[in-house]
Amino acid sequence: MVAERLIDELRCIPMQPGSAQKVLLMLEDPDVGVDALARVIETDPALSARILGLANSPFSGTTQSVSSASRAVVVVGLAVVRALAVSTAAGLFDARTKQLPDGFWDHAVAGAAAAAAMAKHLDVPRGDAFSAGLLHDLGEVLLKRHAPERYDAIIKTSGADTSWRRLKELNAFGGDHAEIGAVALASWQLPQGFVDGIRLHHTDPSTHDNPLAKCILAGEVIAESAD
Repeated sequence: MVAERLIDELRCIPMQPGSAQKVLLMLEDPDVGVDALARVIETDPALSARILGLANSPFSGTTQSVSSASRAVVVVGLAVVRALAVSTAAGLFDARTKQLPDGFWDHAVAGAAAAAAMAKHLDVPRGDAFSAGLLHDLGEVLLKRHAPERYDAIIKTSGADTSWRRLKELNAFGGDHAEIGAVALASWQLPQGFVDGIRLHHTDPSTHDNPLAKCILAGEVIAESAD
């Protein structure tokens, strides 16, 4: 399949109806209020629990218990709320799905935590770094969902060699998982700098000036070294 056709399909991927999609639509308004967001988040117990859980985790840095969605939104920040809403609306948290590559969430969470730790060294907002780390391999999920058997074969034959896997993705789909993920996130109205960070996160950091991509790459290196 040529890249253009695959990209067209990705632009049409349906978001799951519900609160997460409403949150994403609300976040397109730069003047959206925290209370309005919280009211929508509270209608989805799963999304609310994820945001509250993160607000009460070491990531937030707060020493006080967070028990309301409105306070949790303030603590974690809109970038993280957006990333969790994207993950939910795209079905990535659905425990029933068989369309996630093996080890996807372990890698995503470890990379997100490491990227957040590196953020201050690269002048990147901590919430942006965590969010990008969480979503940086979204393209892998979309490719597996699109062609599960073909993508499983790519994973099996390339193993841990990311460069080889990206080349196989490019040959098979017309774009690697970083490009595919960026296209999907752009179609869901995420900020251009965030989209570019996802697209460039496997690129030699000396060839671009996107600090978020460098943060994701550093987070991946740290996460992999800790395995």
